Amino acid sequence: MKSLLFACLLGVSTLSAAAEPFHVGTIHDRDGWSRLHETPDLKSKETMRLKSGQRVLLMGTHGHFHDVLEMRSRTGYFDGSGFLHESRVQVGPEVLGAACVIDKDGWTNLRSGPDNKSRVLRRVPASEYVFVLSKGTWYEVMTVAGERGFIHGSRMEFVVPHS
Repeated sequence: MKSLLFACLLGVSTLSAAAEPFHVGTIHDRDGWSRLHETPDLKSKETMRLKSGQRVLLMGTHGHFHDVLEMRSRTGYFDGSGFLHESRVQVGPEVLGAACVIDKDGWTNLRSGPDNKSRVLRRVPASEYVFVLSKGTWYEVMTVAGERGFIHGSRMEFVVPHS
């Protein structure tokens, strides 16, 4: 289901350059929100509004616009995609993409280090999305709230790029 939804959303963002690295972006607008556009043009149709401080996945650039994928934490679904003017987003760290927490218990631990003995920072609910900073036995991740930590790779499903 998630794979099918991702394929549909990726079709909306067909202009995205595959060679560009992904980044985490933080919406930064003094009005408190910013518009996501259907095409990389300020006059194009608004697809949704993003709140200032919200983190999104930046999937490429098109002139002065970022190709954006907005992810909702705790719902397990992508909320929207479109284009955002570069003046409305602060570009953060480069990431490998996004992954979804999968765990039959309904949650997994976000830890301070890459092992089972590291301190548990918090429980991350199943279906919550995270940005993947590095991948191995343990994934180094950033939550949509900006928390950084480690989650065991067996508890993650890569969804962007889909693998």
